[in-house]
Amino acid sequence: MSNRWIGRSVWWMAGLTCAAGIVAACSATPAPPKENDPGAVGASWAAGSCTPIPVVTVSASGDDGNEPENAIDGNSSTRWSSLGKGQWLRLDLGTAQEIEGAEIAWYKGKERTNNFVLETSNNGTSWTQSLSAKSSGKTAGAEGYAFTSTARYVRVKVNGNSDNDWASISEITVCSDTSGAASAASSTSGGSTSGGGSCAAGPANDKNGVSYVSLPGFTYVGGEERFDWTENFKSNGSMRHDFEGTAEGNQCAVGYFIVEGPNDEELSIKLGGGPHSDDNPEYADTYDLGVVNFAGNRSRLRFEETHPDYSDSIPGLSFSFGSLENKWVGVMGCKLNLDDNADGEIDRVWVVAWVDPQGLDAQGKPKNAWTKVFDKKIDLDDVELKSPTEPYVATIGKPQLAQATLRIDEQNEDDYQYRYIAYRSPVPCD
Repeated sequence: MSNRWIGRSVWWMAGLTCAAGIVAACSATPAPPKENDPGAVGASWAAGSCTPIPVVTVSASGDDGNEPENAIDGNSSTRWSSLGKGQWLRLDLGTAQEIEGAEIAWYKGKERTNNFVLETSNNGTSWTQSLSAKSSGKTAGAEGYAFTSTARYVRVKVNGNSDNDWASISEITVCSDTSGAASAASSTSGGSTSGGGSCAAGPANDKNGVSYVSLPGFTYVGGEERFDWTENFKSNGSMRHDFEGTAEGNQCAVGYFIVEGPNDEELSIKLGGGPHSDDNPEYADTYDLGVVNFAGNRSRLRFEETHPDYSDSIPGLSFSFGSLENKWVGVMGCKLNLDDNADGEIDRVWVVAWVDPQGLDAQGKPKNAWTKVFDKKIDLDDVELKSPTEPYVATIGKPQLAQATLRIDEQNEDDYQYRYIAYRSPVPCD
């Protein structure tokens, strides 16, 4: 981790502390939490700034029926729990990974503090303590804890809480990157040149039970929300779910699907554009976000200025879910306008996407185990489209032709299954 990032993290925590009125004077810069100091409060960034590392397996020293898998299911209403000091939860990342920290949401996190250590290992037997800390006791949401390591395994060992000896964790995420930590504070004053809403923390759930991932600087409250997609299924196996008239500058789309091969096909979301037609090929002008291929190991972005001509691919993050064929999987993608200088002018676009590889639960509801697979903030000059910030068709007086699409190719329509297709337009925070 760079010294520049550490400095920014300290500045961010200082802002949180002053805003909460915890200290009388805020002119001095607080010292960062000290490793091996069990009294240190380790929260180091705003929740939602973490780039998650996929977890292959999770295990624990014990449980009371609240199993360890609950801590990585993306559902804050479930938890892992085990009684006794020294109880632990272990995450296997599959291979050695570059780690910059972890986010933990503690059960009853607003009612009590938890004493804990974070340890890492490359063989699952010999452990190195990376951080000893205490939770804040002020939030049931995720808190970020900064440490650096290259390791395959991460273990959190809980040494009781301020009420009793229970170890209880609602959610835990290991982070490969926390560079969004400082920008989350500054971006809340910008993000787009239109609209504005108060910035409530945490995800927003829709009527289907889909939990939308928090977007620093944006809120889903007050934005467009739609479920009225148009079926556009082709005889060649191209399954398209179109949201028509989507002229908003900030766009997100989500859906759950069961797909079948070939592995190089992908679940894609087209945002910020228009119809894909041979009659008016210039109308397309879209962000073509290949959220994940069926093999579960690739994400990419392409620009389609004219249908069907695509730019070179911009690769996403590194991940490996294994094959996604013949099981439920969720995809979510967003394209957002960023006003970095808060001067009323859009400076960059942010394209970000997630996958829920766990799909649906036994009741057919989303598990919301969202893992980030693509995250790029792109200068306008580098966007290979006629209109980077809003659909091109809207700029030529045809906003009704704007279109957001979820598309899956090479499917047998008779067997094709899908659920919970939705569209949302986040608005920038006030």
